Amino acid sequence: MKPIEAPDTFPARLHRLRRGKHMTQSGLAAVIGCSQTTIASWEAGRHCPMPNSVHMRKLAQALGTTPLYLLAGDVL
Repeated sequence: MKPIEAPDTFPARLHRLRRGKHMTQSGLAAVIGCSQTTIASWEAGRHCPMPNSVHMRKLAQALGTTPLYLLAGDVL
């Protein structure tokens, strides 16, 4: 039986990329200037409010990706 894959959503991409960089939520929070609780909320899908444009750029830079990929995934 084929395992069910997680949906490709902002929370899933954020979590996967952070873990791929061997970063903790606290470590990522320190890099982008927010709290660990905020990172945890975004990864859990409780992202109200969504990251603002400054945080989104910092997230993308820290995770080695683009803001567009974080928000929309592979859209092309």
